[in-house]
Amino acid sequence: MRHQRITNAGTIDDAYNDTLLLLKAKLTLTNKGLHDFPEMLLALPPKKMLHVNLQLAIEFNYDCDVLHGYINQNLSRLNISQETVVTAMFNVVAQGEGAIFFPDGPSGSSKTFVYNVLLALV
Repeated sequence: MRHQRITNAGTIDDAYNDTLLLLKAKLTLTNKGLHDFPEMLLALPPKKMLHVNLQLAIEFNYDCDVLHGYINQNLSRLNISQETVVTAMFNVVAQGEGAIFFPDGPSGSSKTFVYNVLLALV
């Protein structure tokens, strides 16, 4: 956080406050708050606390072990066509290329399953 803030013309204080905001957002997901840690120095200006994006914090609050387990369990379940699609899409993302894909198929052809495997990989 310090490196990100300083390279974007911020200060150490900004990095500290941004880190506290991130911690606050993550703690909110567990029904806790910074006040539950009295030894923590709180230097959050009230105005800045309004800018916390809790939805973003929720999206970043995932368990990598769970994702790895999901991938290990489901990669082998892909058929050849699905594996080709997942590999092609993942390679585009991994290489930072731009592309548009339109997976198409009738109801029950496991499009959602393919999307979930791809999202777990990403």
